[in-house]
Amino acid sequence: AEEAKEEKAEKKEKKEKKEDKDKEEGEEKIETQSAIEKSSNDAESYFAVTVAYSFQNITTGVKSNTNTELFNGFNFGYYLHRHLLSHLVFVSGLNYQFTIKGDTKSGISTYITNHNLKIPLRLGYSLKFGKNNSFSAYAGPSLDFNVSTQNEVRYSGDVTTTDVVNGTIKSEINGKKSSKKDSDYKSLNCFDIPIGIGIAFKFSKFGIRIEYEWGLVNRYIKDYRDAGAKWRSDQFTAGFLIII
Repeated sequence: AEEAKEEKAEKKEKKEKKEDKDKEEGEEKIETQSAIEKSSNDAESYFAVTVAYSFQNITTGVKSNTNTELFNGFNFGYYLHRHLLSHLVFVSGLNYQFTIKGDTKSGISTYITNHNLKIPLRLGYSLKFGKNNSFSAYAGPSLDFNVSTQNEVRYSGDVTTTDVVNGTIKSEINGKKSSKKDSDYKSLNCFDIPIGIGIAFKFSKFGIRIEYEWGLVNRYIKDYRDAGAKWRSDQFTAGFLIII
């Protein structure tokens, strides 16, 4: 009778140990699955080539007497979407941007072109949906370097033009289809720090981005700024991402 009692107690103990072990394994499995699900919902890192269209407003003038001109153009380059922690991401890249404004009056066409290199430095929040899709919203500054700003004047038809500087005739052009090009915007600094906001959608190997930014720097040199002159820009950009 005692042996049967001991055997029964031993079986009961083994059963309890097995139940405890199964319970621990079940909890570990749940924790592992939860960690996997959490990891899969975290933001992802990707690298892309981007091509976009830009609308740039440049506002110039003296004190309250300002004028805003619309420039159209494009930019292309690299787009970096880097996962930092959980849903936090860092958005950067390197873009070349070209914008132009043209105007024609009485046979004289004037074109102003801007060439810029831009490096965004932004932080954002990203959410995954589906297997390889994500949405991101971000904000922060960019480093904007103006490589060159050029002014080109084209003359067509029977046009005679005279440039007068301090009462003296500087040059006179007669004829057809003549032009001159200047890159002497010495009144402008080449650096700006625009603040921008943006969103990006990624669908597997393809995506879109939409951004808006406004410049913080009056790009006129000190002598012009002291006289009250202003030169600031803001722009809207929309384009494609090709994930590589």
